This record gives sequence, structure tokens and C-alpha cells, in this order.
Amino acid sequence: MVYSNYKKTRILSLSSRGYRSTTIKKLLEQEGLQVSTRGIQHFLKSYKERGTIARKPGSGQPSKVTPEIKAIVDEKMIEDDETTAYQLYSLLNEKGYTIFMRTVLRCRTSLGWTFRGSSYCQLIRNVNKDKRYEWARQYMNEQEDGFKDVIWTDETTVQMESHRRYACHRKGQKPKPKPRPKHPLKVHVWGGISLKGRTGICIFDGIMGRNAVH
Repeated sequence: MVYSNYKKTRILSLSSRGYRSTTIKKLLEQEGLQVSTRGIQHFLKSYKERGTIARKPGSGQPSKVTPEIKAIVDEKMIEDDETTAYQLYSLLNEKGYTIFMRTVLRCRTSLGWTFRGSSYCQLIRNVNKDKRYEWARQYMNEQEDGFKDVIWTDETTVQMESHRRYACHRKGQKPKPKPRPKHPLKVHVWGGISLKGRTGICIFDGIMGRNAVH
């Protein structure tokens, strides 16, 4: 059994007060710490020989996550960031690596990858990016004051109700249906920015006609 640094510190503290291994075991179990008499004796002997509570270099079971496995996982995630842990697990098994699913999850996390929902963003084609850039350069050159008298506005819609698509359910039972109104409550938010700062925010529902703009 591998003891945590806290357990080791408590063992040393009780041992320095003259308690024997059997008594230390009883006292630690009263604190909710699971230890064995043989384990306590082994640790105290190791501490006397080495003078530190740190584990010996190379001690313990070697990691199953080899540099080759890390390279495969990282390369696949770079290629497709939507790859799931099960797909990584299947890929590694196809390549002859015997590894558990939880080990795959730890490997991916250790490489800095997290799996979560992605935020929405509009797709702009490269040809339109070039056109927008050229338009901005043209107006920068034609106007003496640049964009100092221009206000850039945009709007977005916020749904005021939350309707989750995922929920927990007990094994063997069907998940409960999640009702959702056909027309959920939404509000529209309109605002702008300029070189002089930001504008106020206009929040409204329904449709804003041209006569409603002031």
C-alpha cells in the first residue's frame, strides 16, 4: 500500500512521541486513515535509511502510457479535435496497445486536452475576408478622419429559457422527455462601438421597424 505524504507525516509524528506500530495503527484508524502494522514498520525503516518521506525514484508500477501512446493521442487530437475518448481507445487497440478507457482519459488530460462544448461562431469564407479587408483599406485612405465618425453596430438574440438536451437517468430506465415550448421567450440586444467608445445597449423583443429607431 502506498501511503500519502499526510499519512507518512502522521506516522512520524506519533512515532516520535514513543508510540509503537500497533498503537499508531489504532490511532490512525480512529482518524479514518487505513494503514497496516507491516506498512508502518516498512515506512519507518525506509525513513531511517533514507531520511525522507519521498518515494524512491522508479518505485511503484510503471506507467502504461508510453511516449508512443502520447504521440498517437496528441496527433489524433490535433487532426480532429472532436475525437472522443472511445475513438482514441479504439484507435490504440487497433494499433496493438492494451490500455483501459480511464487511462486514455488521463492521457488526454495530461496532454492538455479537455472535451467540452464549443461556442458558436459564424463561418466567413476567405474570399469575403479579403473583400472586407480591401473595403476597410479603401475607406481608411479616402476619409481624412478615418473611421472617427463611424459607429459599428451589431445585434444578437438571447434565449431567456434553458432547455438542456442531456440529463442523467438510472440504468435500465428510459430518460424522461424534456418539454420545450415551440416559441421560447427571446430578447434582442443591439449595440455599437466607435473610436470614441461604446454606445448604449438597446434590449427589445418582437420586431424593430425602421420607425422605432431613434
